Amino acid sequence: MDFNLSSEQQALSESAQRFAREVLDQDAHARLSRQVLSLDLWRQAAAYGFTRAPVTTAFGGLGMNALDTAL
Repeated sequence: MDFNLSSEQQALSESAQRFAREVLDQDAHARLSRQVLSLDLWRQAAAYGFTRAPVTTAFGGLGMNALDTAL
């Protein structure tokens, strides 16, 4: 059984890591102390496509499976 990530999964993982470095790291301490995710942060996640990941393509989502969404 092959447990390696596909090229698409690897690209998704790299995109998520980039989002974490460029967006989440900026005010992580303040955000964690408030225990809230701002509307602006949700909008930035949406711009990366993360909020559409598990939604079926029929409704404008990316139609990703559980593994892809978890990455």
